[in-house]
Amino acid sequence: MKEEPIVIIGMAGRLPGSNNLKEFWKLLINKGDAISKVPDWRWTEEHTHKINPRLRNMKAGFLKCPVDEFDAKFFRLNPKEMEYTDPQQRLLLEVSWEALEDAGIDPHSLHGTQTGIFTGTWTHDYNDLMKKTGFAEGEFFRSYMGNAYGATAGRE
Repeated sequence: MKEEPIVIIGMAGRLPGSNNLKEFWKLLINKGDAISKVPDWRWTEEHTHKINPRLRNMKAGFLKCPVDEFDAKFFRLNPKEMEYTDPQQRLLLEVSWEALEDAGIDPHSLHGTQTGIFTGTWTHDYNDLMKKTGFAEGEFFRSYMGNAYGATAGRE
């Protein structure tokens, strides 16, 4: 097998304390700390009284970006599909598009080419939440790629 070089030509990201890579580098240069208490806006009113006080003071790295403002029409997701799309998948679509823009590439120009976007996801909590609430019933949910580890990038 012939070895070929790999070139990274565009990057994008959402990281704790940073909505993009420019903010992330600024955080690093300023020796900032992205670890904080759970933001108050993350607690819903209906669950606040049930939360263990120890959890309310827990510290971790949280994203600043609102995942509920995803532009489904831009990515051609219909309303039914959007209901089942894991927020990690939504962020992945946005960040992949931004990485291509960062590289100066029109994402539409890649159709039919041998281009790869390599990604990683961590948890299945949206999937688990949907199952727990009874929202995840039926064949559509079981087969939908937005809730599977290996298929987060499986979207055209």
